Amino acid sequence: MRVLFVVFLLCISSSFGSENEPVGIKAKGLVELDLADTQFVSEIKQEVLKSVRSWRLRETLEADVTNYTNEILDNVGLYLVENGMDPMELSDELVDLLLLGKINMTNGWLQELSSIGTYENVYVTYSNDTKKLELSLPLSFDSLLITYKYKYTYLLITISGNIKAKISDVKINLHLGFDFSTYQAFVNKIDVKSSGKIDFEFTGLGLLDWMIDAFSSVLTTLFHNLILGIINAIVYNPVQSVVSQINSVINSILHPNSTSNIMML
Repeated sequence: MRVLFVVFLLCISSSFGSENEPVGIKAKGLVELDLADTQFVSEIKQEVLKSVRSWRLRETLEADVTNYTNEILDNVGLYLVENGMDPMELSDELVDLLLLGKINMTNGWLQELSSIGTYENVYVTYSNDTKKLELSLPLSFDSLLITYKYKYTYLLITISGNIKAKISDVKINLHLGFDFSTYQAFVNKIDVKSSGKIDFEFTGLGLLDWMIDAFSSVLTTLFHNLILGIINAIVYNPVQSVVSQINSVINSILHPNSTSNIMML
């Protein structure tokens, strides 16, 4: 999903106001990075060279890009829906409760990934001391829903039913930017601020309280890990891919005969 956030790295550095203009960000619409498109690569090169000339003269600046971020996230949510990722089908799971039996879960679905948004204002900053343009994205999912059909077996007991798990208040931070001392874009690993609160609803004839407690305890860990893995796949991995591609283009500009070395100021 390369469409995520690429415009931040391609155009945000040239969107600050000049010394006589207010600092702000103008939304330019989402684009997909396609290095096979020679015109697009040429535009990237022009943007990079323009940014390098501009930012060498800057000191410390900050801009509120919350509205711009939310515009992008609205498009990301639409992208997820249109590309079959909301709802997202989940793999079957077999959970061993050791002495308490086993749960076989099938027909799993994760819903509401398209609710991605921000939980705080978003700022992009530049410091002449560090020579870094940095953006920290406080991303959240207000409410996610996991559903499964289950079959529980314990000795001669067999119980079938449905599981609904509502996960609220999932919050992560994604930190990315551009280092003008090396001319390299970067993105850090996702910082999980809150893995969310899970509320379970079980159906099934004869389900006892001790079974519900056992189910909830094991499934809480399973679903937290599942959600964080999916978020990493749809947020961090695409951004990391974009960062690597952008750095390859930059290296091809700065080092036409070698892409393995990094040019230092």
